Amino acid sequence: MKKQNNDIWDKLYDFFSSIKLAVLLLFLLALTSIIGTVIEQQASPDVYEKYGEFWKNVILKLHLYDVYHSWWYILLIVLFAINLIVCSIKRLPYIHKLVKYPQKKLTLDIEKKLPLLYKITLDASKLEEIKNKIKNLLTKLGYKVEIIEEGKNIYVFADKRPWARYGVYIVHIGILIILAGALISALFGYRGYMNLAPRTQSNLVTL
Repeated sequence: MKKQNNDIWDKLYDFFSSIKLAVLLLFLLALTSIIGTVIEQQASPDVYEKYGEFWKNVILKLHLYDVYHSWWYILLIVLFAINLIVCSIKRLPYIHKLVKYPQKKLTLDIEKKLPLLYKITLDASKLEEIKNKIKNLLTKLGYKVEIIEEGKNIYVFADKRPWARYGVYIVHIGILIILAGALISALFGYRGYMNLAPRTQSNLVTL
């Protein structure tokens, strides 16, 4: 039973940490925004007669007349928030390891995975001069340079602002704050109107 429960949690974890799920939810949220813009919101049922009987029923049954307060819109927000949190948690150990213990040597496995790879032939007699030029150039560009020599192999590792890799989490926190605002608005928000003539005041709001 315990193993079965672990399998269920693992499947849920994999599901909510999926990038494909994030793309799908973003697409659905974008589509929702388009629907909320095209279809007049919170109008009387008679307004939707122009769409025909079938589409009018679709609009009313799916709450497309009040998209941002519909149950499925709230569900999309909650699912996207969970997806974002789980993806961030899953990615954090890898990013932390990358910052704390960077891979400083180019192994064959890493070389095979590189999207861009260009090999050049150097004059062995000028190797020391070339190495120093590379180091000086990268240092001037603000990189912290480390040269590792192992037998005939020379590795030049350069890194600049490694902590910047955590910047994605600032973006994620910002998105979560926006989602929280949208969720609060969907659950507790309302729209009011106030008609005011110039130089007049009122405390009457029409909801």
